[in-house]
Amino acid sequence: MIKLPSWTGGTDEEYETQYFGFGAQRLKIAVRQMVEQKIRTGVKDMESYLQESLDLNDKDKLTLTHSCDKLIRLYCEGAGPSLDIIDEEIERVINIPPYVLLPEDEVQLEQVSDDDYERLKEEVAALRKRVERGALIEALLTAEEEELSSAEKDKDPNDIFEV
Repeated sequence: MIKLPSWTGGTDEEYETQYFGFGAQRLKIAVRQMVEQKIRTGVKDMESYLQESLDLNDKDKLTLTHSCDKLIRLYCEGAGPSLDIIDEEIERVINIPPYVLLPEDEVQLEQVSDDDYERLKEEVAALRKRVERGALIEALLTAEEEELSSAEKDKDPNDIFEV
């Protein structure tokens, strides 16, 4: 009923979510959904009350239901301009200016030279090789352990080994 803007995401939304735990777009969508739910609940409660308190025939009940559905649509359309103002206010309050740096991003203030970047790439490559070697050694040791345990299972306790 209430026009919901589609969520587009983006870096601003991501940055707002890191800082506040939610972004402006998601908040605007949630507010619109809450308003629509309140309108719908209020009108449906009124409809239920009228159907219970008045002795209506089936045709009147159907007319009441259609009228209430139309009222919900009208209220939702009427809420549109107010929700647009609320959207602007949400954007104004939630917006993080481009010059603000979140505490976890302060590391990015320090510029890295090309030489430092290459050195870091080499360090990452060396660490990657160490991890690969560790995984290979672990696989070999696991295979050897399995071989030893299967040999122990196959061993007959009555066998006497000569020394």
